Amino acid sequence: MQRVEEIVRDYLASNLNFISSDLHLIEKEFKLTHIAEAKRKGTECVKVKGYIDILARDENGNYVIIEIKRSDKAARETFNEIFTYIQLLKREHGVKDSEIRVILVSSEWKGLLFPFSEVCHKRTYYLEGLEIILDENNKPVDKKLVEPLDVPLSRNISSAHTCFFSLTDNGIEQAISSIRKRMLELGIRDFLIVKILWLEEEVMILLTAGIISDDMEIGYPKKFLAASEKWQIARIDREGFFAKDARLTEALIVTEIIGLQGSSDISYVGNANAKHYPRMKEIEENTCNCLAFNPVWRQHIEHAFASLRARPQDFKSVHVEIYCPQMILETLFHACGDLYEKEKFYRHLPMYAVLINFGEEEHLYRGRVKWSGSTCTFNTVMKDVFGAPSRYLSLRHIGSLAEFDSKVMHLLGLEYTTDLEVKRQGQTQVYRDIRISQGSIQPALRSSSLYLEDFIINAIPFMAELIQFYYSEFVWMS
Repeated sequence: MQRVEEIVRDYLASNLNFISSDLHLIEKEFKLTHIAEAKRKGTECVKVKGYIDILARDENGNYVIIEIKRSDKAARETFNEIFTYIQLLKREHGVKDSEIRVILVSSEWKGLLFPFSEVCHKRTYYLEGLEIILDENNKPVDKKLVEPLDVPLSRNISSAHTCFFSLTDNGIEQAISSIRKRMLELGIRDFLIVKILWLEEEVMILLTAGIISDDMEIGYPKKFLAASEKWQIARIDREGFFAKDARLTEALIVTEIIGLQGSSDISYVGNANAKHYPRMKEIEENTCNCLAFNPVWRQHIEHAFASLRARPQDFKSVHVEIYCPQMILETLFHACGDLYEKEKFYRHLPMYAVLINFGEEEHLYRGRVKWSGSTCTFNTVMKDVFGAPSRYLSLRHIGSLAEFDSKVMHLLGLEYTTDLEVKRQGQTQVYRDIRISQGSIQPALRSSSLYLEDFIINAIPFMAELIQFYYSEFVWMS
């Protein structure tokens, strides 16, 4: 007696139009065999085989794998079989991913929908699902296309924060309680509430935005970073997946709030080994996010990633650190304020480092801001770049200064540069101020030995004007 899958298979093989009008049968129960060579001496070769329920071709000449399932019990093996067939086709026939089309046919989709959705969102080949209706003789009589589930939201803390202030512990606890209640009423399930203490005042920063508090204002990652350095975190209340994920330590949460894991547009820290492809992809994307207004460093880091992709056999791991605040005048002002505290001073300066481990080699790309030794007056910058100080203040207020940074830096004799250090067999070779031309590194014809810190210390007239301006316009408000 034929099994249900066999009845469905035989019917569809004879009636491919039921699935799609552009299909032509190649073979039913198409056999594929591959012998995998032994990778180590003394081990046996592995023979892999599989039988595709129906193999067809479409009007574009693609292979079409039609896999038929009847029971939810078979859901676990379904994609294992499909992946095997794809590998066999690629290894035995030299087929490209773009030449493969997979159609999964089943009358039961409860157990298949989750894995089908996961594969749909990450596939490199064409995949579709069909739910079929069977008559009393188990022959297909109707069908409908299966839509994959939506892509699940991954954890990504918003850079838009809301800060609530209170002078009393009772007041802040009431605000926390009312905010939690209101968020849940609005259908927001995944959020954090961070309670921080400053002197005798208590402050709560709500992430994810009719709350009663003594005061409130907007927040963002850089503001939270400043707060975390001066204020003490009393506790972090978690809701939704923030509460369910046991891996999330307080330190990791703070790192993500600050934006070091990808949500910040000024800073990022990431590392991955060669085998962790999704993490590598994430690092490249987040790197570009930090350098939207810095094409020089972006080009240099893209070259670094291109170099590791070009040596897949040697590449072991990569570590990335970026800090690019994108407001050079503000950077100069804050750095000057910490001039005599070396660690804090250097923390203000733009930089990046990409360390690539090739096993017997290490490549370190190090980005810094160099100074030519020349400069201009503060008033010249205000006039030539912004027209007037009032326009600078307006652009600062709406967060639109980043696009003017390159003009400001040019007037001040500042530029983004990268040095590359290559270590191999105990020897270090340094390429100063690299340039990328047609995918290759070209050393600079001349290289300055002065950096941004030298500008801050030596460009005294400019720094004096800048400090006076900032104190008159902003410091009184803090």
